Amino acid sequence: MKLLPLDDYKLAIPKLREVAINNLFARSVVENHVNGKIYVDNYKNPKAFYVVHPYGMSLLYGDVSDDFLQIEIKDYLLGSNGLREVSEWLQVFPSELENRIDMILGNKMSDISDKDRNSSGNAVVKHKRVNFKFNQRKFEKYKCKINLDEYSFCEVDTALYNETNGSVVPNKFWNNASEFALHGVGFSLIVNGQAVAVAFASFKHDEMLELGMETKSECRRRGFACIVSAKLVEYCLERELEPIWSCRQGNQGSYNLAIKLGFEPIAILPYYKLLI
Repeated sequence: MKLLPLDDYKLAIPKLREVAINNLFARSVVENHVNGKIYVDNYKNPKAFYVVHPYGMSLLYGDVSDDFLQIEIKDYLLGSNGLREVSEWLQVFPSELENRIDMILGNKMSDISDKDRNSSGNAVVKHKRVNFKFNQRKFEKYKCKINLDEYSFCEVDTALYNETNGSVVPNKFWNNASEFALHGVGFSLIVNGQAVAVAFASFKHDEMLELGMETKSECRRRGFACIVSAKLVEYCLERELEPIWSCRQGNQGSYNLAIKLGFEPIAILPYYKLLI
């Protein structure tokens, strides 16, 4: 696979505009909001693109030839070409790529839905990812049950950016606190003087803001994620931004939280976990 020079990232934009699934994480790389990587099939006239976000999400899109799949993509997915040092979550577009990838991986891939098959030793495990659409009417109905004014929030500043730890926190999605302050936004829920949960823009493009959230492990199952996420959704509505939500189908906590906040599932897509 050929690593596209940073100065040529603009070549990945036209085909990305044709991708009809949530691709804000890929846009963050292509538009230089975060330091990721783009692999291509050809330096001079690339037609197929493989975008890797530093959080560990990737997108294969464009006109993907059989040669590119067989000779380069397959080895990358299997981790046999040395380009991938960590696990990764892959999405593909258009949808016909799903069958082609399944075919080239063969018995090297297992499906998470196949409970009878032993997945140990497989380099790739196929999951599903859910894209949601926000329903404001349902959100307003939920918000009637709570009063956000009863809670204390703090906008995520440089100090909170650096102090907030977890697997889904701002510093996993942005290069640094300065860029987050310039292009992103986030709120921490404060309880007894401590930040117990955070909701933030993991990606923000045009009039769309994708939500990320994390609750301290010792503070979970107390409704904090829903409260702080509702605060960020309210922020979006006040500024005419569209809240965006996606999650792995098996992430029941995130899925239930999305439904509670008024998001509706609109697409279920292949989601390949590439193991090391």
